Amino acid sequence: MNYVTLDDQGFATESGLIKYYTIDSDNIFLNEVEDFISIGTGLPARAYIDEPPEYKPGFAIVRATTGWDYMEDHRGSTVYDKTTGSTLLITKVGPVPEGYSFDKPQPDKIKEYTDELKHLADVFTQDVNLLSTSYAKAALIDGPNEQSKKLDIYTEYQNRKQKYNLEIQSLKLKYEV
Repeated sequence: MNYVTLDDQGFATESGLIKYYTIDSDNIFLNEVEDFISIGTGLPARAYIDEPPEYKPGFAIVRATTGWDYMEDHRGSTVYDKTTGSTLLITKVGPVPEGYSFDKPQPDKIKEYTDELKHLADVFTQDVNLLSTSYAKAALIDGPNEQSKKLDIYTEYQNRKQKYNLEIQSLKLKYEV
């Protein structure tokens, strides 16, 4: 069977085979079709007679007002909000949305610093509470060994306080605060 051509109004001048190219509702190229067409009929909706360009990785072939064109295609990719780090799955053809990037943002150093500092403070507070309870118990009981216990508890408190201050200094160096 022979291939037919269309007249200037888009209708077949005779019956036969025709090759055309289809697009979806977003104007993205779908496929090439070879079909039978009757004389006096035209192409189906969203079909074009001119051949699209070759596929390029990372791009979709789309139908523009002036013909075929390429458009960035990141569908199925995950991008990250540059300020919050939240993720977005790309479902449409086009460039990466403004404010998003493929690079996962690094956590904010200040937030990490404050989180670690809060953890240190919580641990220190728990230690001090335990030592205070032990000190109070030793103070309630009279006897020669209780004064020694109180001194040991106070010394332990001083040691923990010194350790806590050193850990804070270490964090400041780590995060350059």
